[in-house]
Amino acid sequence: MTPPAVDILRCTISHSELHWLGRGEIEALNQEIRTGSLRHLDGTTVERPLMAALASAGGELVHRVEDGIFFLLSAAAIRGGPSATVVTRCDLAAETKSVRRFYDELGWREFVGGAFGDALRYEDLRPMSQDYIRKCHLQLAQYLPRRRTYLLDAACGPIQYPEYFTYSAGYVFRICADVSEVALRHARKRLGEKGVYVLCDVTKLPLKDGVADAFVSLHTIYHVPARQQPRAIDELYRVLKEHGSGVVVYSWGNWSPLMNALRLLLNHHGDSKEPPLFGHSHDFTWYCKNVERRHRRRLASWRSVSAPFLQKFVHERALGKPLLALLYFLESLFPRWFGRYGQYPVFVFTKERRRAFRR
Repeated sequence: MTPPAVDILRCTISHSELHWLGRGEIEALNQEIRTGSLRHLDGTTVERPLMAALASAGGELVHRVEDGIFFLLSAAAIRGGPSATVVTRCDLAAETKSVRRFYDELGWREFVGGAFGDALRYEDLRPMSQDYIRKCHLQLAQYLPRRRTYLLDAACGPIQYPEYFTYSAGYVFRICADVSEVALRHARKRLGEKGVYVLCDVTKLPLKDGVADAFVSLHTIYHVPARQQPRAIDELYRVLKEHGSGVVVYSWGNWSPLMNALRLLLNHHGDSKEPPLFGHSHDFTWYCKNVERRHRRRLASWRSVSAPFLQKFVHERALGKPLLALLYFLESLFPRWFGRYGQYPVFVFTKERRRAFRR
């Protein structure tokens, strides 16, 4: 079944509906590309010919469609005419560019054995930890509707863990949204026609209001520039349907009381050297002000300790598996406490009534 993607998408800039361009219109634009006269909104020359494209309601903005991927980043929009909408800021933030560069070059590079660079750097892949890690991944499904039409996966990456596929098992389509083209090509290879693939910025989702039955956003928001993180959460909530639900896996970073206490107890003054990837974690006070007061949500726990901590202190010979089983049991029994004090909280959202949002 081919997803009716255009029906749920909107222009990132004008917020208008999108429509397919005809062959004649595509050829006219390709002629301009051949002469070097067609520009993106960021001023760069359009170099690749168009195979397919969408246009905004007035035809002033054109968005590339290639290999099943909708290119809906503002900066990548093409000026379709002299009266194109004026955009004060269409480029990605410097921090977002650095995150995209990291994942394009390393994070979503697939290594021998099928593991991605992201997992090799940030996850505990030891056999001893597999059961605990798998359960942490699987538990998010309990917060989502079981069978619906659209699940939005915001910053989907390549959908690198098998457990991630369970979130959309009962859905007709999974909307894979990411700022990395590399990620989307991997996701499309793995998910096929069940996916809608959208190149975009999570702070400016090119989706109409209330189109997603549910959403997941895993380890994404704390890689968004600090001041834009509330906007990213607002966008996720905006595109959620009434009676829908969604989850955001966040990190308290160095603000986790439990992790800080464990470091002191075990005389450990930090995890491994920080890799070259931007991240900004806010504290619980920020959460109360920007998430708890703004949206219908509750706090739970994804995982209470970090992968570097597990690798350093939890080992097979030191009863590692029983300790992780006990830890998971306690996290499941007291999800809010571990969400508040542990390393990785889950923000669980529900949407029972319409709210007004600033554009």
